[in-house]
Amino acid sequence: MTRRTRLSLAPSARRSRVSTRALIIRATLTHVTPVIWREIRVPEHYALAQLHRVLQLAFGWLDCHLYSFIVGRMQYADPRAEIGALDATRVTLADLALTAKAKLTYLYDFGDDWKHALVVQRVVDRLPDDGALPALLGGARSGPPEDSGGPHGYEQLLAARSDPTHPEHDDAVSWIGLSFDPDVFDLRSSANARTMAAARGAI
Repeated sequence: MTRRTRLSLAPSARRSRVSTRALIIRATLTHVTPVIWREIRVPEHYALAQLHRVLQLAFGWLDCHLYSFIVGRMQYADPRAEIGALDATRVTLADLALTAKAKLTYLYDFGDDWKHALVVQRVVDRLPDDGALPALLGGARSGPPEDSGGPHGYEQLLAARSDPTHPEHDDAVSWIGLSFDPDVFDLRSSANARTMAAARGAI
């Protein structure tokens, strides 16, 4: 897939009334143990396609694959997906009228099938003085590398890398290296946080 570095709203979405509120969302990778999660703050006027970009940055994904969101019985997707879903560039979080405890599903990479359970923690009308948007507020553990085979494949990859006697040990080390630590997440020094800050105004 062609990698994109900038994503803008479709014309119909840009014409809609711009909300000044923000959502604090907890995103958790499903079927992965120990749990990998991120908490982000995003403006309510963001399209789902822009939320996708924020999630990519927060988890360290590289935006190499297609994605979709499921909200209730509705599915919204990358317009290139051709899966019969609605266009994720044309609906905003404000359009969905999300409230605290609202739940969404975010699917990234239809092959590896990385599912993220999204829960709205709070809807805020006023931001703190340092209330930059978007923002990475917290998290746990490193995001899995791209193309690591989904939850089961990722588990096997880590097991092979940690066992020098495993028949796929050398391949695993070649794929993700020895420096990758699946247990590390440090908000202050996180590369994800630095990337998020650099991306403000370009999502």
